[in-house]
Amino acid sequence: ENNHIHHCLGNRGGIFSGDRVYFDNNTIEFVGGTGLFYQVCTNSRITGNLIQHIRGSHSNGLSVYQNCANVLVARNRIIVGFGNYPYTVSTSQNVHTIGNLVDGMEESYVFAAWGGMTGTNYILQNSFVRAFGNQAFMNIDSTFVVRNNIIDGGYGIGTENNYNLYLSKSWSQSATYGWYPASGD
Repeated sequence: ENNHIHHCLGNRGGIFSGDRVYFDNNTIEFVGGTGLFYQVCTNSRITGNLIQHIRGSHSNGLSVYQNCANVLVARNRIIVGFGNYPYTVSTSQNVHTIGNLVDGMEESYVFAAWGGMTGTNYILQNSFVRAFGNQAFMNIDSTFVVRNNIIDGGYGIGTENNYNLYLSKSWSQSATYGWYPASGD
């Protein structure tokens, strides 16, 4: 808690595994790999952090991967461009994303799910802004519930989406592709 991890241009900001891993109120910036990487973390949380200026090939801001379960991601500011993804998830379950600001700096999608997600994954009350091509999400599937968010274009096919405010629409948000505003949108 309350750490400042910075100028690690050849490394990630942090990589963690375990049960009850709490990463709260930290700043990660100017690192050359993924800012924060959770793998095989259970009953864990990532809250109140600032993650920005992440550079390097395949360097995401925040990744929750490889069999994580019951992870809360809340009240973080994740500001990552340079063609990297601010926030990614994969092969995990019950990842709850609540009250975050996720900013792609108009250079990347802001949230990507790379498959293997199970359980119910909530995306609630977040701001997903400055997405490349007005496409905030990549590969969101039916394990996600997306509600009460501010979204800079894009949506997940087959998800439960409602009460979201869209700042813009992506190319796929049209009747031609089967998209209509959901209840409350």
